[in-house]
Amino acid sequence: MAHVREERRIGAGGDGVTNSFHHGDAVDCYRDALLLQLRGRVTGVRRILEETEDHLRESVEAGVAEA
Repeated sequence: MAHVREERRIGAGGDGVTNSFHHGDAVDCYRDALLLQLRGRVTGVRRILEETEDHLRESVEAGVAEA
């Protein structure tokens, strides 16, 4: 996972969070990077991506609601 986080940080233009919102959806960027790292059966990879996306979007919504 560290490799995925590093790719996202570099691709985001530096800090990996703030700038990524200016260049597209951070959740989609993270999911795409994760997809490149996952191995296994298509159904398993799809399930992992769907669950990860759900958790990330819920976290983003919770963070926005708190702010």
